Parts: sequence; structure tokens; C-alpha cells
Amino acid sequence: MRAISAILIALVPTVACCNEMRFSSYAFGKTYVTHLTSEDLAKTPEWSEDTDNPPLPARKAITLADKMRAKLVKDEKGWNWRRVSASIQFEDDPKRAMWAITYEWSDGNPLAGMPHRLRVFVLMDGTVLEPTVSLKKL
Repeated sequence: MRAISAILIALVPTVACCNEMRFSSYAFGKTYVTHLTSEDLAKTPEWSEDTDNPPLPARKAITLADKMRAKLVKDEKGWNWRRVSASIQFEDDPKRAMWAITYEWSDGNPLAGMPHRLRVFVLMDGTVLEPTVSLKKL
């Protein structure tokens, strides 16, 4: 019984410190999974209620995300990409947020089905979260 108690006590800090969020998007046969821990988010600047704008301006977040998009998804002939949105996303802490920039590709055919989409996340300290890339499972 003591051994089990000791193991449980040893595991508690590991579980408490590693609350992980996952965000997935899909483009051109690949899955892009972005991971963020509560601990990493807690290291970013707070957006205080008495400040109109977030710590990282939208234009800077978009510029950083555009660079990551170009690194992750190369331009495909016949496909056009566009930035669909740049939004602020809150998770665990109402004083901390991140930018979520969404990109979409289209070949111009409205009957082609769902467009390819990629979401890039930028923390308020300017850190761009690089997703893990794998082949899309059908």
C-alpha cells in the first residue's frame, strides 16, 4: 500500500504540470497537429483588462504565421491560398491568449469538396507553434 501511495504522490506533479491542448488541421494529404501546454501558455505576457490591444499586435502575428505557412505548405500549381482569419483564442487563463491564423487553399472549383485548411498559432510573446506533420489518415 505504501508503494502505491508513493507512486501516486510522485505522479501528481507530472499530471498537474502537463495539461496539453491539441489543435488539428488538414491540407494536401497531411495532418498538422499543434501542441500547447498550460505551462507554456503561462509563460506568455498577460493581456490586462486595462489595455485595449493584446501584447502582440495582429500585423506582427500575421507576419510570423505567414512565414510558418510558407514553410509548412509549399505553393501548389493550380491552387490559390488565402488568409481566412486572424483571431484571438483564449484557453485556460482568461488573461492569456494566442493568435490563431487560418489559411485556406482552393482550386477554384466550388464542387471540389472541403478546402484544404491550416491553422497556425502564435503566442503573445511572438513564439510560433510549429505543428507536428504526418500523413493524413483517411
